Amino acid sequence: MRRVIWGIVALVSILVLGAIGIVSAFEQVTETRPVRPLPIAYTDRFKVAERILHSQNVAAQTIQGLQQRPALRPGDVAVIPALRGAVSPRTAERLIAEIEAGAHVIVESEWIDNPDPLFDALGITRAPIDRSDEDDDEYSDSEDDTESESEDEGTETWDETEFDDLPFGGWMDWTERMQNHPLSSPMLLTATWEGDESFKFSIYGGESLGSSQEADFWLGSEGDVRVFSFSLGKGHVTAINDISFMTNFSIGRNDNAEVFWRFVNHVGTPSEVMFLVPREPGLFLWLKNNAWRALIALCVLVLIWLLAVAPRFGPVRRDPEPVRRRLLDHLRAAGRLLWHGGARTHLVDAAQRAAQRQVERQFPNFAARDPAEKARILVRQYGFSSSQVALLLQPELAADAHTFIALIKLARVIHSKAARVGHETLYTE
Repeated sequence: MRRVIWGIVALVSILVLGAIGIVSAFEQVTETRPVRPLPIAYTDRFKVAERILHSQNVAAQTIQGLQQRPALRPGDVAVIPALRGAVSPRTAERLIAEIEAGAHVIVESEWIDNPDPLFDALGITRAPIDRSDEDDDEYSDSEDDTESESEDEGTETWDETEFDDLPFGGWMDWTERMQNHPLSSPMLLTATWEGDESFKFSIYGGESLGSSQEADFWLGSEGDVRVFSFSLGKGHVTAINDISFMTNFSIGRNDNAEVFWRFVNHVGTPSEVMFLVPREPGLFLWLKNNAWRALIALCVLVLIWLLAVAPRFGPVRRDPEPVRRRLLDHLRAAGRLLWHGGARTHLVDAAQRAAQRQVERQFPNFAARDPAEKARILVRQYGFSSSQVALLLQPELAADAHTFIALIKLARVIHSKAARVGHETLYTE
C-alpha cells in the first residue's frame, strides 16, 4: 500500500516540476487582438459617450428628433448633431425658451453649403474657412513619422483582410480607435480651460463660427473659430463645427474624452445629458430630397394616363345576349374532335354509309348490285368520274386529308341532288 502512495506522490511531483520547468523556460508574451464592436456601435454613435457619463453618475440617453422629445430642465445638457434637416420655427422657439430657462445646448453646425435654421434662430453665423495656406505635406510627414515610431516601438499591426466583412468599411473605423493622431496633425485643436493644462482633441469642421452675442469661451483663431460659447438668458449655448470627437470610434483618441467631459460640465455638473440625434428620414422625405424630378415625371405620366382612359369611364354595359349555335357548328366541332383524336376511319365509313343510303332511296336494290352496275349508276346519275366512283365504293382509299375531303364533297353532291328531287326516281331501267 505504501508503494502505491509513494508512486502517486512521485508522479505528481514529476508533473509539478515539469510544469514549473516549462513556465520558467518559455517567455510569456501578452498578445493584443482587436475585439469586434457590437452592431449597436455602428447604429448608436454616442453609446460610448453615454457610458462615460453613466460611469460619472450622470444620466444620459439618446433621443431621435427635436420635435418629440422630453422638455429640457434647468441644468440639463442637450447635444444636437448636424443633419437635422428642416427645423420648424415652433421647435426652435421651444428650444430657445428652454435655454433661457437654464438649459445648456451643445449644437453642431451644418455643412457650410446647407441651410441651418437652428443656427439662424440662435443668432450664430457661419463662414467658410480659408485653408489655402495650409501645408498639405505637413500632415503626411507627421503620419510617416508616427508610423516609423510605431514600428520602432514594436507596435503590432493587423491584417486588414481579416475585417473586410465589417460594415461601413470596418477596419480603419475601429481597430485604430485607441491610436492617437500625431500631435502635429492639423486635425487636432488645443483646448485650454482656466487653471488647467492644455488638451488636444480632433476637430475638422469647415465653418468658422461667430455671433452677435459676446463669447465667454471660444477655440480656434481669427477667421477659423471652431468653438463659440455664449450665454443666453439663464442658459448656455456652445456651437461647435464638428462633434465627431464625441462619437464611438473617436472618443478614445488623444484627449477627446476629456474635452467631451469638459464641454458637458462647462457651466456645471449636468443633471441629465440628452443626445438629440436626427430622426431617420421616411420614404417620402427621402424621395423628396433625392428623387423629386422622378416624382414629377411620374405624376405627369399618371395624369396623361388618366386623361387617356377618361372617355372609357361611364355606366356599366349590360352583358350581350347569348348566341345560339347552329347544329352545323356542333357537327363541325364533333368532326374536328374525332379527326384529331385519330378516328379518321370512323368518319370515312360514316360519310360513305350516309351517301349510300341516299342512293338506296332512289335505287332500293342498289346495295345488292354488283360493283360494275353500281359504278354505271353513279356515273350516269351523278356524272362522277371513274376515280370518284372508286373512292365512293372503296372508302379505304381515303387515307389522307386530301382524299377525305374529296369523299366528303362527293357525298355532298349526292345529298344535294336527293334534296332537289325529293323521292322521285331519277333512273329507271
